[in-house]
Amino acid sequence: MEALYYQYYPYSKVAVITLFILVVHKLFSIVVNRTVAHIVPQKERRKFSYSLWIIVQKGFFVLFWLYIVFTELSHESWWKFFSGVLCVWRDGADHGTLDGSQAWIHSLLVRPLTLSPLFDLFYLVQLASYLEKLIIHLPQFEDKEYVQYTVHHVFTILLIYGSYALGFTRIGFIIMILHDINDVPLQIAKVFNYKYGEKSRMRNVMFYVFALSYLITRLVVFPTIVYSTYHLTGLVPYMQYLWAFKLVILVLNVIWMLAIIKVALKTEGKKKKANHAYTYEEICKMRSEKLETVFNNGKMPNINSLADRQFDGYNTLFITDILRFRKFIKGFYGVTDKDALINGRNVRAIKGYNIWVKQDFGPSDLKGKWVGLIKNGEPFRHGFYLVYDEKLTNSDNFSRWPNSLLLDYGRGGNPWFEPSKFLRDYLTQVGDGLYLGKAYVDLFGLRIFVSYFVLRERKAAK
Repeated sequence: MEALYYQYYPYSKVAVITLFILVVHKLFSIVVNRTVAHIVPQKERRKFSYSLWIIVQKGFFVLFWLYIVFTELSHESWWKFFSGVLCVWRDGADHGTLDGSQAWIHSLLVRPLTLSPLFDLFYLVQLASYLEKLIIHLPQFEDKEYVQYTVHHVFTILLIYGSYALGFTRIGFIIMILHDINDVPLQIAKVFNYKYGEKSRMRNVMFYVFALSYLITRLVVFPTIVYSTYHLTGLVPYMQYLWAFKLVILVLNVIWMLAIIKVALKTEGKKKKANHAYTYEEICKMRSEKLETVFNNGKMPNINSLADRQFDGYNTLFITDILRFRKFIKGFYGVTDKDALINGRNVRAIKGYNIWVKQDFGPSDLKGKWVGLIKNGEPFRHGFYLVYDEKLTNSDNFSRWPNSLLLDYGRGGNPWFEPSKFLRDYLTQVGDGLYLGKAYVDLFGLRIFVSYFVLRERKAAK
């Protein structure tokens, strides 16, 4: 067995770098929250900001790694560097010793090397970054994968520390980049998911890029390295501990790969369900969580095609049955060449209204007719609204639901005492002549979700 080699770790440097990363992360979060975080819903902003931070951080590590490879190592040495790490398992298995004809592999793997300043800095920054992640993660007990991430961060820190202290820096150099490189497409996918939801094509593309890179780097190349270092456990002091740390990381990689497969299967399942042509009655009877999926998979309605059309409407909230407005008629009108001026912007808009309907009670309400009430010889119209694309009314191209039109009762010209003035509905198309809406109450800018409603084309408006 080789004599023990130990390189003292610069703890003070790591502490300073960790503190520096914490401060930069905090400043980064403040900047994001004040500039771009408002483009996503409030509940997603913390995760959105963190994903952007990981993209910047991991992207920096990948570029830093590539710079070291192409500047610190000659073409010949970096080729030996990679091939040596990936092929040592063969020589170790054949010879059971480090004194075979491929002794140069031993020198690449275990011989203490004088680290260049950049190589040394890369190692210290990597360790500091995982310390920062652990500090941020520990208070987040509500995280569904709290234990897994805690174990991952702790053993990664031990692995980086041990490989540096015992001179196994070249193996560590490769292992770190194998785990960094696929974090970038994952976080990009998350950013698009927070902004555009499950319908985002870029979100799906980046997720599959991540899954493929994860499979190659963490479940093909990394296990090869784990296997190769096993043959050194009896020859190099403390190698068995580093090998055990890598094995823990490998087990977590397998667990997360199973989770990735589960997400992929779930996504494909949702796509198939989204392509199912639901009927009006099916949607009216759906539970809220199912309606949410259908709504997210809907498409932006053509605002001009809605004009001069009426729809049979149905509120899914059961209490509307008791309050006698579960069934209603919605109509649209008013396409002109002149756009509406909203928030200082000219926006294509049409107008709309509701008509009170005679109510049926119980299961038969969907089978009955939508008979509009008459007042002074005319349909009893109320609850007027202006219809437009909310994204076009602000400089950030923001909408709570990007695949929908906004039915804005606050701009419909309703009397001041009319309660409908506080309604804000989002409408998306889920089939031919079939629409699904989400009704909100707007209280001084705070929008509170109330209910879903379903529209089925009725007849041309008079």
